[in-house]
Amino acid sequence: MVVLTPTGLCRQPFLNVLGCSTLYSSRQADPRHEIILDGADGLERPTLCRLSLIHVVAAGEVHLRRGRVCAERQRQMGAQLIRLYGLWVR
Repeated sequence: MVVLTPTGLCRQPFLNVLGCSTLYSSRQADPRHEIILDGADGLERPTLCRLSLIHVVAAGEVHLRRGRVCAERQRQMGAQLIRLYGLWVR
């Protein structure tokens, strides 16, 4: 899962991506730092995304789009990332 901002970071040479993996069991997400994406996000199988696991990769290494996260889910994930990393302004 590529993490972008509306300003077009996709034109940058490096991207932030979340650590995600396909679920083959009924494992539940830990709501503190995980979210499960599914068919509503265009994915064939449920996928566990660990918001606490962010990698930096070269943009050229990202080839396959598996789905597109809807705006509501993007807001949910953004709020979780803000809480997890303490990114709010006081």
